Amino acid sequence: MKKSKTKLLFSFIILIILVITIVRINTPVVSKYKNENEFIGIVTNYKQSTCMQIELLAKEKILVFDCNNNHYEYGEKLKINGKLKTPKNSTTFNYRNYLLSKKINYIVYPEKIQKLKKSNNYIYILKNKMNEKINHYKSKNYLKAFIFGSTELIDEEIIQSYRLNGISHLFAISGMHITLLSTILFIILNKIFKRKTSFILISIFFMFYIFVTNFSPSVIRATFMFIILNIVNNKIKSIYILISLLMIMLLINPFYLYNLGFVFSYSVTFFLIFFSNLFTKEKNYLIKTFMISVIAFLASFPIMIQNFNSVNFLTPLLNVLFVPIVSFIIYPLSLLTYIFSFLDPIFYFIMFLFEKVSIYFNDLNFLTYTFKDIGIIGLVLYFILSFLILKNKKYIFIFTIIIILHININYFDNKAFISAIDVGQGDSILLKLPNNKGNILIDTGGNPESKSSIAKTKIIPYLKKEGIRKLDYLILTHGDYDHIGETLNLIKNYKVGKIIMNENDNKLEKQIKNNFENVINVSNYTLNINGYILNFIGGQFESENLNSLIIYTKIKGNHIILMGDAEKDSEKYILKEYNLPKMDILKVGHHGSKTSSTDKFIGTIKPKISIISSGINNKYGHPSKEVVKKLKKYGKVYNTANTGTVKVVLAAR
Repeated sequence: MKKSKTKLLFSFIILIILVITIVRINTPVVSKYKNENEFIGIVTNYKQSTCMQIELLAKEKILVFDCNNNHYEYGEKLKINGKLKTPKNSTTFNYRNYLLSKKINYIVYPEKIQKLKKSNNYIYILKNKMNEKINHYKSKNYLKAFIFGSTELIDEEIIQSYRLNGISHLFAISGMHITLLSTILFIILNKIFKRKTSFILISIFFMFYIFVTNFSPSVIRATFMFIILNIVNNKIKSIYILISLLMIMLLINPFYLYNLGFVFSYSVTFFLIFFSNLFTKEKNYLIKTFMISVIAFLASFPIMIQNFNSVNFLTPLLNVLFVPIVSFIIYPLSLLTYIFSFLDPIFYFIMFLFEKVSIYFNDLNFLTYTFKDIGIIGLVLYFILSFLILKNKKYIFIFTIIIILHININYFDNKAFISAIDVGQGDSILLKLPNNKGNILIDTGGNPESKSSIAKTKIIPYLKKEGIRKLDYLILTHGDYDHIGETLNLIKNYKVGKIIMNENDNKLEKQIKNNFENVINVSNYTLNINGYILNFIGGQFESENLNSLIIYTKIKGNHIILMGDAEKDSEKYILKEYNLPKMDILKVGHHGSKTSSTDKFIGTIKPKISIISSGINNKYGHPSKEVVKKLKKYGKVYNTANTGTVKVVLAAR
């Protein structure tokens, strides 16, 4: 009776904390800053990307982007001049909530950075010494991963292969690493001290290690689980300790729910503890590893769908291969390499082989499937189903049916839509036909100054989010880099059926034709895709912009015209040659520039919805205020620079 009352009280407390978490997440975050433009604080963390990203602790933590890529140290005091900006979410990632999980409200692009003084805090000095030591190693990218919990130096393509193979958790400091490290430390210290003294020293070390890994949620969880379990000595069930830690962390910061490391760590650990009876008695190490991998896979399955829209069903088997290698060879060797630098070439070579094996399995790709976005309800449903399968195998059949339906869900979706994908200053328009009858991408965007690939970071994640596994057609309107610059990256990393181009041939267009066999040159052309007609209605001109492919189509009674970078002469030509109806949707020509969208053209087609694709604060001043004002006379105007990706569902008319 007493146990039942305790469980009931525990459940009630959890429910209260969850309600508080939901309320706090939906309550506007109050910042200590208002309109300041000068910030003095210390560097708590930094990482190299296109720009150096500095976490600066001033009145509160802010994220500073230094695009001059200066060198910084932990604990260094800086004075920053610049304006506070609210983080902007991307189409596939809630960047603002992720930063709030790190207690960051604002970002700053500084006008001036002044270094005031280096840290005299011995903890920061020690962390700098550790970081400086790692930077001298050839294998520093993996030493940083295994010691600092940072994968920033590992090539993005390699990280992607780990993610798709379901083994990226091996490179994020978690319970496995803490358990291995604590075991090693106990073996060493128990030869010198009593176990109690060893435990105290190891606990102090792990508290410092939390700081070294920049307060990683998974390290916090693993450390406190280690400390508490050793103190209570099995008097309290692990599951209660885990849930208590979860609730405490959510009370401290409810936005941890948007931190992938936090969600993965607690979800997988909960499943492993709850279903530990399924594998604890198994004596065969490989079978035991496989069973643990299956449980971890089912726990992480809905999270993978929600965040990456791809799942590799070989993951449990791949973990049987990779987990022992990392646990017994790579991770211990990384610690030894950090201590004994002469091991660096050996560790580097082993990680080189490890990468090649991961890429090999990733390239097989025969059991990797794309899943459409599932939302919160779908996430909860998949968690419940995963839980039920482990409780009773008969639910595997239901689970399998739902998986098959989900993979093929676009065949049952009667909706059509047009999306202007947020690719910055450029164009990339997705046209999805009903019931998976056709997926057409018009242009790919492209920024020659960017170090990252727009195709990999924006277009492909968006296609996966919509459950699109293959593009039937890629239409390239003309040869400007901001329209076709990402084509080679796209066709290299995604399935494309055919490419349609105009008859011009600049250097980039020739490269595309040399790298892709199925290219159709078109001037005036009609494309029939399962009964849906795309009409190419542009004329023949000398300049790239004027020669843009202009596409007119009618889908579910909606008249749509996509103008590429077509300018005034092109508009004049199509008004003369074609009897255009009033348009429901217009993709505005040349990013809303004054060179397009004449009074006569806009007055003739009277678009109900106008979509402009442009970059934030772009150097061209796109879109023109006059053009926007003109378009607003006839309907709504959407600009990707303001709203991110614009998606319009085409309702039947």
